[in-house]
Amino acid sequence: MSGKDSEGNDAPYFGSYSPDFFDFIIIDECHRGGAHDESSWRGILEYFSSAVQLGLTATPKRLDNANTYKYFGKPVYSYDLKSGINDGFLTPFKVYTIVGTLDKYTYLPGDGVVVRGEVEPGRVYEEKDFNHNRGISIPAREEKRVHYWMDRINPNEKTIVFCMTQEHAGEVRDLVNQYAQKKGWSDNLNYCVRITADDGKAGEADLELFSDNEKTI
Repeated sequence: MSGKDSEGNDAPYFGSYSPDFFDFIIIDECHRGGAHDESSWRGILEYFSSAVQLGLTATPKRLDNANTYKYFGKPVYSYDLKSGINDGFLTPFKVYTIVGTLDKYTYLPGDGVVVRGEVEPGRVYEEKDFNHNRGISIPAREEKRVHYWMDRINPNEKTIVFCMTQEHAGEVRDLVNQYAQKKGWSDNLNYCVRITADDGKAGEADLELFSDNEKTI
């Protein structure tokens, strides 16, 4: 995104190209950087404004200063969730809402709650503050959530769990494996595995195994 010019001053890498260098630019996940008014990606798009810009996203936004429609305009093609399910490309789903007692938490020294991460006394922690980078984690809260949804799925069917960070994914993996053993569903230590960019070749092997529709757990 940024580099140095010949004199050592800060300068964007893309500035070494002329503004009309590209004829066509495709922006994947355009609801993120491209839709934010102050994002560095917006600066790149505006610099190459003479090019045709095609934004792709499955989750367009209109809130939080990320108005996808404001920058890219009306969609030239859309394919909704219902059509994707009816056509067999997406899996039907049910939504289960978890209502807990720790959706908000104010740290007080000596309150008996085990907390991981650096906490600030008196601060009110909300959902957005849990399990993010530089956020906090309450192990008992995560364990309760894992048990809740595991009790509502078929333990012998393949399941994808989305987590917030690499560390959070490792924590959830361990909780799933512990609960599966406790319930007698599996004694396989790799019943649940973490597959992230940091897992390298091992993660790729696990993903390939998971993707094989001829195999079950």
